[in-house]
Amino acid sequence: MRWLAAIALIWLSVQAAAQAPPSAFVAETVYAGSNGMISIEFDHQGRLLVAEKQGRIVRFEPGGSGGFQSPPAVYADLRALVDPALESGLLGFVLDRDYALNRYLYLVYTTPGDQRVVRARARADFLSLDPDSLEVLLGGLPRNVAFHKAGDVQISPADPTALYVALGDDGDRAPVQNPDRYEGKFLRIDAATGLGLPDNPFFDGNPDSVRSRVWAIGLRNPFRFAFHPGRPSTSVLYASENGDATDRLSRISQGSNGAWGPGGDNGGFLNPPDPGHRVLFTGPPSHIGIAISPSGPFGTDVLYLAKWFPGTPLIRRFQLTGAALDEAISLDGGVFLSNEVAVDFQFGPDGHLYYSQTGGDASTGGFYQLRRIRFVGGSPPVAAFTTSPDPADGLAPLLVQFTDGSSAPGSTLSAWHWDFGDGTTSSLQNPTHSSAQPGRYTVTLRVE
Repeated sequence: MRWLAAIALIWLSVQAAAQAPPSAFVAETVYAGSNGMISIEFDHQGRLLVAEKQGRIVRFEPGGSGGFQSPPAVYADLRALVDPALESGLLGFVLDRDYALNRYLYLVYTTPGDQRVVRARARADFLSLDPDSLEVLLGGLPRNVAFHKAGDVQISPADPTALYVALGDDGDRAPVQNPDRYEGKFLRIDAATGLGLPDNPFFDGNPDSVRSRVWAIGLRNPFRFAFHPGRPSTSVLYASENGDATDRLSRISQGSNGAWGPGGDNGGFLNPPDPGHRVLFTGPPSHIGIAISPSGPFGTDVLYLAKWFPGTPLIRRFQLTGAALDEAISLDGGVFLSNEVAVDFQFGPDGHLYYSQTGGDASTGGFYQLRRIRFVGGSPPVAAFTTSPDPADGLAPLLVQFTDGSSAPGSTLSAWHWDFGDGTTSSLQNPTHSSAQPGRYTVTLRVE
């Protein structure tokens, strides 16, 4: 009997197969000011809106030739409402998916007595926020201390009427494992009412209860998070999170438990027993900004992650891999760009990657830059390979020689990542591999 051990070759697209080297990118300043900038959004007309930790949002108008007019105009001034002490302040905002029609945006900020999720509305000309439009969707969130506030807010492309909100543990580890407390949680709430949604994992029949709003538990300080823009989901997000002495990058599933609690870093935080919370990377503090490139010169399924302090600030990038994009391969030897502080990332409509800066816990009085990364390296590398035999099928066990045919216009290749689809990998340029068990395997090659 002839057993078919066919290896199905996937000839990956240009973006999916290879990542351009760091030398193909340039980092540059868009604006330098004296107020810490934290969260970035682009509106439907290409305006750049940037939240300042002190409680303002400033507006940059496109200035032609790929730039923005400077200095920015004030879009909103909420400093009278916001307490920016330590890790508090105006921590996150996001535009409604239908902002061009309904003019709504959502903010998370700290007051002297609580933390709040607020809906507001831009004026008809989109040049400023109407201060009379502020509506508290969810107030009374923990504010016993001024640190571990998290505060990011996002909307999934697959879930346009819900808000996802990151909350830190507010300096108290004890309630993090309790779904009836807000500390250390991801929330998912109705963007119009602030109520919990019936398909949330802990929904108890009362949309106004704490647990009905909870989407995931067991978190310390998930400062920034992102959805994969190329794979819209209501059930998975990626987050950077600050631990005690070690930070983590995680793929977090709806209803999962990140294992933060009284045990701190040693209580399961670095290796949660819940398979729904998968740690992709751990490293020393402090990891902050996070963004995912779905395709293009910044890479396909490539995640960008910033490290702040102590030591040298830097930006890393990872190739997300696996059928569920639940694994991450560090690229560039671990450092994409050094000496770059990126508190928040946002890909602009021009395809560039923008990022903001603050100075530790300070909100004002420093030198802070709004910067961006541009791809300037021409065509990115192209991954390709051939096999012998060709086609690669035959009786098990089947021995196949893989020959790299990748190219790198304007640069050179330095690394090869083979995944043979049977649980084995190789970093050789031209590996030989044997598949002993009958079946059909998918082989992928990524090059740097």
